[in-house]
Amino acid sequence: MWYANQRYRLKIAYPVREVYQAEAASTDLARVSKFSKDLQQMPVLEAIEVESFGDLAKDAVLNT
Repeated sequence: MWYANQRYRLKIAYPVREVYQAEAASTDLARVSKFSKDLQQMPVLEAIEVESFGDLAKDAVLNT
């Protein structure tokens, strides 16, 4: 296979992974508190401990 690739000048495709790093969200306490309360009302997140919602809200980025 290597010889065939060399002979016909084929290139082997390989997966490429791009990592994007977002800027840190501001820690506006009023925004974090409101967003944390909004997250607690979502039925799909009811298994998460109440203390974890603050960290989740603090690190969240709102995309509009």
